[in-house]
Amino acid sequence: MNKFNALQNNFQRIPLDNSDNASSLYLRDLVEGNEDELWIATRDNGVIKLNERSQQVTSYKNSATNNNTLSSNVIQSLLFDENNQKLWIGTWGGGLNSLDITNNKFKRFYQDSGAQQKNGPQTIVSIMKNQQSTFWLGTLNGVAYFDFST
Repeated sequence: MNKFNALQNNFQRIPLDNSDNASSLYLRDLVEGNEDELWIATRDNGVIKLNERSQQVTSYKNSATNNNTLSSNVIQSLLFDENNQKLWIGTWGGGLNSLDITNNKFKRFYQDSGAQQKNGPQTIVSIMKNQQSTFWLGTLNGVAYFDFST
């Protein structure tokens, strides 16, 4: 990832992964979180949190043996809900996830093991929240309304 410094009129490279495949990270979405935090959606490497001040990088990925992780590493969209301190995560094939950033706990929505969409959309390509705190999800089959209180 590169950050443009307008005062110096140059780019600064920000490393997000120290592994051998760092150059192959495909970034899909980026949202601001709390102070100095950037949340980054990747195509195959889950969600990355970057603390801009310290340059500390934290990765969140799926683990097949742990339901308190992402349901998929293919992330399509992000929305940071400052009021509830949650990061909403739209995945490809893994439904909707939320991460409570106060305790680092994930919750999965719409995620089914079968190929059919039994409880809702499996692929969330965009997430929006309106002034009434209603969530609207862009899916492969159109727009869906989401009420996270139920």
